[in-house]
Amino acid sequence: MGEVSRELLWLRWFQIGQKNLPSQLSLKKLRVLEFYEGESGEHHLEELWSDIDGVAPVHLRELVISKCYEFQAFPNSIGRLNHLKKIVIIKGYKVSSLPEEFCLLQSLEHLVLYRCKILSSLPSNFGNLRNLRHLSLYDCGKLRKLPVSFKNLTLLDHLNLGGCSQLIFTTEDLNILENMTKLEFFRVSECEQLEDLPHHITNQASLRELYLNGTIVRKLPVNIGQFSRLTEMRIGSLFLTSLPTSLGDLCSLTTLSIWGCPKLECLPDSVGRLNLLKELDIQYVGVRSLPKSVTQLNNLQTLIISNCPINELDFGAASLPFGLSNLKMIFFEETEVCRVSISEDCCPCLETLILQNHHHLKEIEALPKTIQSISMINCEMLKNIPSFAQLTSLEGFTLGGCYQVEKIEGLENCTRLQTLRVDTCWEVPGIESLEHMEQLTRVKLTTNRGSAIERCIQTIQKWPDEIEICTRAVPDAASLINSLLSPNNLVVIDSISNQKIESTPKLLQKHSCNGDAIMLCFVINCVSAEMAIWASHNGSGYCYKLYEGRWVWIGFFTQRSSSTWFTAEEFSVEGSGGDCKEEDQVEKGVIVKGEEHTLVEAFRSLMTILYS
Repeated sequence: MGEVSRELLWLRWFQIGQKNLPSQLSLKKLRVLEFYEGESGEHHLEELWSDIDGVAPVHLRELVISKCYEFQAFPNSIGRLNHLKKIVIIKGYKVSSLPEEFCLLQSLEHLVLYRCKILSSLPSNFGNLRNLRHLSLYDCGKLRKLPVSFKNLTLLDHLNLGGCSQLIFTTEDLNILENMTKLEFFRVSECEQLEDLPHHITNQASLRELYLNGTIVRKLPVNIGQFSRLTEMRIGSLFLTSLPTSLGDLCSLTTLSIWGCPKLECLPDSVGRLNLLKELDIQYVGVRSLPKSVTQLNNLQTLIISNCPINELDFGAASLPFGLSNLKMIFFEETEVCRVSISEDCCPCLETLILQNHHHLKEIEALPKTIQSISMINCEMLKNIPSFAQLTSLEGFTLGGCYQVEKIEGLENCTRLQTLRVDTCWEVPGIESLEHMEQLTRVKLTTNRGSAIERCIQTIQKWPDEIEICTRAVPDAASLINSLLSPNNLVVIDSISNQKIESTPKLLQKHSCNGDAIMLCFVINCVSAEMAIWASHNGSGYCYKLYEGRWVWIGFFTQRSSSTWFTAEEFSVEGSGGDCKEEDQVEKGVIVKGEEHTLVEAFRSLMTILYS
């Protein structure tokens, strides 16, 4: 080590096995020093080097200490590192303070103290770090105030105070930005005690990203529109009741997020002047309608509205002079909307529509034919949806928890469909045939009527890579399984009749062979603790005989990396592995299919055994 250490320039040390650097290691020429421990396992590092031995790496440029949970403090000799430009501490859970000598680092430009959860204060002379450009104190939850000297950091271009949940600005602290003119990034999000913003925040002419969400600020500066270079802004406060009209003057803004403003009931009409806006994200806000000027946002590509009492979504061309000509995605969740109408004239580029957890939505009136993906989930009052006959670009369709939908018209015209999921609906509404769906790769059908599923599946010409079936009434189990015999294909039979399990005889011997794996496994709804423990261990094989229908599941699981497979000849049932409680039920059986001939032979052998 001696010869190597004399020339050592870069040391990256993983899983440190001692409290500090070994004394025999020369640090004289070291430029980069990195310590990495981990989320689990033992943690040893408590200090970097011993001041007594005088071994400080005085030529060090970069220092990284990551997930060293026992590390507590910098040595006092840290102030001698005149060339040090960058310090990063990640999850320094035991770092409670910085020594005064820390502020002698005149060359320091980049400082990250990430999740130093008990760091309660900064040295009073912290402002002596006059060359500091990047400062992140993210998630330092005990940090309550900043030192008065903080305003001397005039070269800062990145200031991240996010997650400092105890941080407040006293009357004196409100001037911390007074001498700063170069800030490009400023974040005080998730500062839950923050009532006021710094006075000189709107003087930051270079600001590009501003995060103010998760505070208790009562109002924003009236001249917030002065940020001519701002491209991204996030706003959020429990007490915010209005937004300044000057918001519409943010001529460079591309992303606007408004989160957690339950008292904010409307947006200013000036948002329609945000000509470069590409994403509008409104969540947990009290707005009941969008201003009509929103439809003038010709560059808007993504619209997200979640957990807002908005009661109408109508982008119809008749009342809109401009239209959202570049809008590609709408995500709409947990609102009071009753009707959705999106005309093609208004949104000629719309590709994705997601409607989720709407308890009042009854009708979807119109959709543009450009849509490629539709997802309607847990809209239990939804009954009327438009015909899919014109949606020839559709590639993905999900309908789940929409119990009132009785029919899907025109789906047979959607020949580009790749993913089809109709889940937790009482029927498979209106889907009688999939014979033209040659590009299907994933199918999931859930219904109470096994015959409807079987009739639908038998029309598939080119089998998908994955099929998932859930039915609680399988009239002819053997027939259904035989209809699914097809190559390169995953089949899931879920909640099959919810029959009771009678016993758990053990199964099968392992056999090595070439070719693809055949995998069968199952999930048991376990009442007994013994069965729950067993079910948590993959790798064992069992056979379950149900009381009704003589339905038996054989289950085993092999990983792709394993060389142990099963062949048709090895299927046999032996012995009884003990009785289950009557309340235990089969929840899911999974069949991963390999080569066709192997699959068919395996199932024929299995059916012969089970039904003989």
